[in-house]
Amino acid sequence: MWNLEYIEREVKRLKEMPTAWVCNNDKTAHFLIAALNKKGIKVPDDVSITGFDDLPNEYPAIPDTLTTARVFGDEIGKAAFEHLLWRISNPDPGPRRIMIGVQFINETTTAAPNANNG
Repeated sequence: MWNLEYIEREVKRLKEMPTAWVCNNDKTAHFLIAALNKKGIKVPDDVSITGFDDLPNEYPAIPDTLTTARVFGDEIGKAAFEHLLWRISNPDPGPRRIMIGVQFINETTTAAPNANNG
C-alpha cells in the first residue's frame, strides 16, 4: 500500500530530482507533494507534479489545487458495459480499442521548468 512513509523513502533514494512528476493518481501526487515539502522542495517552484483521476482530495495537508486529468468514470463504465454486451454476441473478433477522453485541469502544481533545475 502506498503511503506517505513509502513515498518519503523513495524520494530520499533519488540521486537527482526530476523537473516534473506525472503520478498514476491524485492520491500518489498528494503524498509526493507532502514528501517533497518535508524535504524543503517547493511545488511548483522546484518541481512540477500532475495527478490523474481528479478524485476528491483525501490528503487534507495539501491544498486541493492539483494539476490533474479528470477521468469520466460514468462514460468508462457505460462503454465497458456496452462492449461486454457486444462481446457476448461477438465472441470471436480480436481486440478492440475504445477511447474515452479526459479533461486537463490546469491548477497550481505545474510551472515552466526552472533554468536552475537542469
